[in-house]
Amino acid sequence: IDIVDAADSFHGIISSSATWTKTNSPYTLDGPTAVASGVTITVEPGVTVNLNGYYLQVNGTLIARGTESEKIYFNNGQVIITSSATSNSIFENTVTNSLQTSATVKITKNTFNKLSAGGSSTITDTEVIETCTLSDSAQLKSNNINARIVVKRGSVEISNNRLNDGIHCDMGGGHVTITNNEIRNRNAYPLILVAGGDADISNNRLIGDNTANGITIGGSYHSGIQTNAKIIENQISNCKTALSLSFCWAEVKRNAICNNDLGIDIAIGSSFNIPAPGTNAIDIEYNTVAKNVVGVQFQPDGLTATISNNNMQDNTDYNFRLAG
Repeated sequence: IDIVDAADSFHGIISSSATWTKTNSPYTLDGPTAVASGVTITVEPGVTVNLNGYYLQVNGTLIARGTESEKIYFNNGQVIITSSATSNSIFENTVTNSLQTSATVKITKNTFNKLSAGGSSTITDTEVIETCTLSDSAQLKSNNINARIVVKRGSVEISNNRLNDGIHCDMGGGHVTITNNEIRNRNAYPLILVAGGDADISNNRLIGDNTANGITIGGSYHSGIQTNAKIIENQISNCKTALSLSFCWAEVKRNAICNNDLGIDIAIGSSFNIPAPGTNAIDIEYNTVAKNVVGVQFQPDGLTATISNNNMQDNTDYNFRLAG
């Protein structure tokens, strides 16, 4: 089909490049619709696209560039940009119910109910309300995210954001960089959870509501996927346990861990002799752990930890407790 005039609703495969104009708006789908490979659809500022419960699948290019005063609306459905799409698609100044992209897309100044971003997509100055999923080499920079972020795979960067429902990284061997964010929680899930991959967590400010853990690093040695974390120069406060370490390798340095129930909880053990008993799996150095109920709690189970050169003071019950 060729979409030149939007007087009638439409569906099918769009086979010719076109511009969807404000004059002809709204554009309404009455069935699943696809933009063919090699085809470019350009959407003008002020256009409304009523997806009507269907999806718009982009195998070519979609350029939806609104303005602050004339946003583009994709209502009641899903825009899917497939892995076969070109890397020229743009989402800017839109209000979109749901965007899923496996290709590289420039995404800036939008409001999404649901966002699933992959490829090498960069998301900036955007608000996500309900769900947010990241994979491949996606970068989330300088956004306001009300949804809990789920990192699935790949090498993902999350930086300079305001995150209001934390981050869940169960990556199956991937890598995540989490830096310079302000992170809070809206439920009892950890503000940051990492399992089954590598994480660099630095210069974040984590502020709990006294119901959730701050950073939880865990995994299963016998799963075949190691969990490795570097936790550097973060501020963690008002959490049940600020930092929980189990079945992982971790380097913890120069963090400020204050006003929590438990500052650092270390519970490390060998599973199927992996790593071998006696392995030093945890290094904790140069941290300030103060004004918690318990500062550091260590529960050894065949593995060792190095805890040195820390400032542990003014924790009300114990500065250091050996358990188990």
